[in-house]
Amino acid sequence: MAAHTRKLSVALVSVLLACNALAGWTPLRTTARGIDYIDTEPLAVERNLRRVSTLTDLARPDSDGDRAYRTLLEIDCNNTIYRSIESAFFAEPMASGKSTARTDSASPWRQAPDGSAAAAVMKLVCAKP
Repeated sequence: MAAHTRKLSVALVSVLLACNALAGWTPLRTTARGIDYIDTEPLAVERNLRRVSTLTDLARPDSDGDRAYRTLLEIDCNNTIYRSIESAFFAEPMASGKSTARTDSASPWRQAPDGSAAAAVMKLVCAKP
């Protein structure tokens, strides 16, 4: 009986951890391509710079077979520019399972096009003091 209870406890903890992991993702926008999420708590705030995690959950696999990707963005709120610091790609929805690929080098700084996920992220993150 104790082994059964232990297995049930482990399963319950696993479910709770999975729910907590998803609970941090707030839907930002929905498009035909999929749903963009943001972790609304910036990872770092330094003067006008913010670092924030985003998640794109694709409606269908992309050309590489990935269903989701998670990105760490750095946003310069004063100059309204952003760059990707790192990204991870996943074959499973909601960035679950093993990562299929990673990029760990920062992209160049760029403007966020109107209506883009990056523009929505910037507006939300830079509104916070």
